[in-house]
Amino acid sequence: MNREILTETETKLNGENIDKRSEIIQGIRASLAAGLGMISLGVAFGVLVVQSGLPW
Repeated sequence: MNREILTETETKLNGENIDKRSEIIQGIRASLAAGLGMISLGVAFGVLVVQSGLPW
C-alpha cells in the first residue's frame, strides 16, 4: 500500500497520517479517565439514594 497517497479513511493530524481506527483509539484513551470518574460517581450517588430510602 502506497503511504504517500491518503485514502478516504485516513486524515492528516499533526503532520502524520493517522487512520480512523487510530483516531477512535485515541479518543477512547482521552475520555477513559472521565468515563471512569462518572461511573464511580454514579455508583456513589446510587448507593446514597438507596440508603436514604428513595425509590429507584
